[in-house]
Amino acid sequence: MKRILILFGLLLLSAMSTSFQSTRLKESYYQNGFAIIMKGQKEVVLDDMTRVDIVTDTFAIEVDFAEKWSQGVGQALYYAEKLNKKAGILLVVNGRLDEKYVRRLMMVAINHNITVWLMDYNTDDWCKVSQYYEYSYFFK
Repeated sequence: MKRILILFGLLLLSAMSTSFQSTRLKESYYQNGFAIIMKGQKEVVLDDMTRVDIVTDTFAIEVDFAEKWSQGVGQALYYAEKLNKKAGILLVVNGRLDEKYVRRLMMVAINHNITVWLMDYNTDDWCKVSQYYEYSYFFK
């Protein structure tokens, strides 16, 4: 009986902890929403069959989750070069909990002139990251 109560308690705690976590949606959800905000085209296929997440008049934008920030850098720079546009990244983050990824990305973005936007998947709030020697951001 004691084992059953302990097992039941552990299952209850596990269920409670997952119910308080926000779930992020598929990358395409954030891509679609940000394309509307930026008035850009989604899924633009290049001559080498690679796909740019969002293309605007001035930007080639890669959309990635925070932990994939480094992949986003390479893709954004490549797409910008191919299209003769500015490189941009929309990093989808878990609020301030993904700060370590933002910090890593911004170190590279500042040095390579990549424009960065953040979107918090808990709230869908977004912001453009200011880049003057260091960086700062505030969600709208």
